Amino acid sequence: MKVSCSVVVFALVFHFFLVTGSRSPPPSDSVIIIGAGMSGIMAAKTLEEAGYKDYIILEADSRIGGRVHKGQVDGNTVEMGANWLFSGGPKSSPAHEIAKKIKLRTLYSDYGNLSSNIYKQGGGLYEKHVVESAFKVADARQEFGTNLSKILSSKKGGDDDISILGSQRLFKQVPKGPLDLAVDYFYNDFEEAEPTRISSLKNTFPRQLMEDFGEDSYFVADPRGFETVVHYIANQFLSHNNNKITDPRLQLKKHLENELPGENMIFVTVTDEESRRIEQQSEKKTKAEIMQVLKKMFGNGKQIPEPDTMLIPKWWSNRLYKGSYSNWPNGYTLHSYHDLQQPFGRIYFAGEHTNSTYLGYVDGAYFSGTFRSPSDSLYPLLGRAT
Repeated sequence: MKVSCSVVVFALVFHFFLVTGSRSPPPSDSVIIIGAGMSGIMAAKTLEEAGYKDYIILEADSRIGGRVHKGQVDGNTVEMGANWLFSGGPKSSPAHEIAKKIKLRTLYSDYGNLSSNIYKQGGGLYEKHVVESAFKVADARQEFGTNLSKILSSKKGGDDDISILGSQRLFKQVPKGPLDLAVDYFYNDFEEAEPTRISSLKNTFPRQLMEDFGEDSYFVADPRGFETVVHYIANQFLSHNNNKITDPRLQLKKHLENELPGENMIFVTVTDEESRRIEQQSEKKTKAEIMQVLKKMFGNGKQIPEPDTMLIPKWWSNRLYKGSYSNWPNGYTLHSYHDLQQPFGRIYFAGEHTNSTYLGYVDGAYFSGTFRSPSDSLYPLLGRAT
């Protein structure tokens, strides 16, 4: 097989890449796409529509989808990566539009009752009015941070920035105590997968994906899995049979049904160092920690049954991914971000981490693979076809 002169690389890790090999262009007109996640599949589709047929997609895993991936717990489908679709905004989310088209089953995530469902560390619920007061403070913190972010962003060419925690300190309302910290986690850590001391204020607030696509969250609860969205796109241009891709241009393992509703399952999200700690310890220890928390929450002499089974996704320690999705840390400059996007010789980069508008989301990966703007890294490559 001839090696391509135009190599497209989709490195689906946080903000770090290792590129090896010669910078000299090999003699051919083909394109290699490394990675069959959402951005890789979209890039192949974009190339196909632009008239490029001579490409191959190399995927180290045995499937397409990347971090859009389902698992099984006692015969039930659970999402191990991307979970939610967003709606209700002035623009339409491509992922949500496809989900509707293929009738992917979703459940609306109603966060309106949070104030009645936050537990104390020692067990029992906080009173509703106490939690509502904490949320009002959190709303004010968020508004202050968003306004400050807009001021910082208005300074053209500057890299002035602070962490989200820094803005909370300026507001003189730093979360303290279990309840405030839990509410702050819901507002920030849960969304960014990093604590406020790390996350950039200017490149986080306002959250553009929710500004554009809306804050209505729909949890994917379909036995086919969220990955069906990626398969739908792939099936539009790659030859397939009975929903199985047979196109020889997709090469897997290449190294460089029951529904969830109605089942008694608990879904837990951990971030930062806690997620790394849990990945590295035994499942037995994790199970013991979970049982300890549940007994405190629902104790009062009640018998708490142990789980029949557990599923712990380990994105951070997976050598193909090294994390669940990217986040913009404080101190990471716009100049560095632009460097991240730049081609390296004939090697081009994409992935949700290269889309600053929807960083960390499936829609970010989707748009990074379309390369519609002259500033996008693949535009010079596509330009040669027009």
